[in-house]
Amino acid sequence: MRSRLKLSKLTPNVYFLGRISPDDVPALLVNCDIHVTTSEKETRGLTILEAFAAGIPVIAPRAGGIQDSIQDGWNGFLYEPQNRDDFVEKLKLLIRDRALRKTMGDRARDYVAQYTWENAINKLLEIWEKQITKKNRIRSK
Repeated sequence: MRSRLKLSKLTPNVYFLGRISPDDVPALLVNCDIHVTTSEKETRGLTILEAFAAGIPVIAPRAGGIQDSIQDGWNGFLYEPQNRDDFVEKLKLLIRDRALRKTMGDRARDYVAQYTWENAINKLLEIWEKQITKKNRIRSK
């Protein structure tokens, strides 16, 4: 990948950092404009949610659980897996349009804001209450 990158003349703008401590991720994300994920087997990628929390739009394949987080054209872009042209088109669009990156990044941050411990507990309690009510109805018949 590094040799291909050198041929593309993007080298000054792309960094391969290797393994990063989770504690260092937020500080690094503040310097990013776009987050690209290429995994086609993600269930719900933590890196996507981290990028969203930093207000960074994401480009990812239309595959797996990724589609549950990214609303294509709203808080990021989904491209067709193995379709290089689709990926490049969406990447160029975000590179060229700072206002679009900002708008998508703001929407991404709003989306991820729902993931709080309080919301998670409330959703879990709601599920339990529904199940208890359902079980009580079955018993009373």
